[in-house]
Amino acid sequence: MSVSRLVAAASRQYSTHTSHNSDRVAGAIGYAMTGYLAGAFVLPFVPPYLASRRTQQDGSFQTRPPITYTYRPVF
Repeated sequence: MSVSRLVAAASRQYSTHTSHNSDRVAGAIGYAMTGYLAGAFVLPFVPPYLASRRTQQDGSFQTRPPITYTYRPVF
C-alpha cells in the first residue's frame, strides 16, 4: 500500500471514531474552569489579605496614617 492510502485510511478511521470518555472529558473541563475561575477571582485578594494580617501581628497596622479621601472632580 502506498503512504497516501495509509494516511487516508487512518484519517477516515480517526474522523469517524467517537470517544467513549465524553463524561471524563467534560469532568476535566469542569475542573479546569473551576480552577481558572477560582484563580481569577480569589488570587487577587490573597496578597493584600496576607499583608494586612502581617501588619496587624507586628503592630504597624495601628501606626499607619489614616486614609483620607479628597474629592477631585474629573472634567
